[in-house]
Amino acid sequence: MRIRNVFFSPTGGSKKIADSFCARLRKELGFEVVHTDITPVKARGQSFDGEGILVFSFPVYGGRVPVQISDFLNSLNGNHGFAVPVAVYGNRDYDDALLECADILRSRGYRLAGAGAFVAEHSYSAKVGGGRPDAEDFKKVEAFAHAVSENISRGKEMSECVKGHRPYKPLSEFMLAEKQPPMPDGACISCGVCARVCPQEIISSEDSGKVGSGCIACDACVKICPVSARRITDARILAVRGKLESTCTARRDAEYFV
Repeated sequence: MRIRNVFFSPTGGSKKIADSFCARLRKELGFEVVHTDITPVKARGQSFDGEGILVFSFPVYGGRVPVQISDFLNSLNGNHGFAVPVAVYGNRDYDDALLECADILRSRGYRLAGAGAFVAEHSYSAKVGGGRPDAEDFKKVEAFAHAVSENISRGKEMSECVKGHRPYKPLSEFMLAEKQPPMPDGACISCGVCARVCPQEIISSEDSGKVGSGCIACDACVKICPVSARRITDARILAVRGKLESTCTARRDAEYFV
């Protein structure tokens, strides 16, 4: 039996939660953990069977599952195996994202042993969820993993209902619109780190000033730049950041359902 830690995590928040959860689950169950990063677009074409326990972690985009991973999710074959969806959001709300992922996994033949929503620093602003996940968050992760491990050990599906609504929250025009990618300024040292972390693989590895279409505004290139040479310039993203910083700084806590 294996624990399959599968995550989409452009800025690293979902990976932190996923790794901590799976490490605790391994301690509880004694199973090997296999890590699979589907953040790079080329990695999303692989398929999985229902062998082992699937832990699927992802960031919430506009209150929904990111459209970039919907094809991957809908290609899965659970074969009655256990799965645990884990949504990670930037201290605003996870809306219907966790329920949507849970519904997809069930439709693909998985049994759910639990579902959780956790907070990480928002990709647009360190003022929103800054420093998260923190020690308190990781305590919640461990408690969630313990409850999930008990369900799995008993061969029992989760009994609680996942928070959310059907039909799901419509995707906003902002989420569906083509985004203006952050471009490098004169401080750029051509280290190529931004090209390596771009989930859409649209930044040239030879010339970081060459950026193709398909930006999803994940902000990975901005977060990773060692000299802060990339900044958000898209007026729509700047407006969203301003709203978040004025309305979403109060601490939101993790929620999980077993």
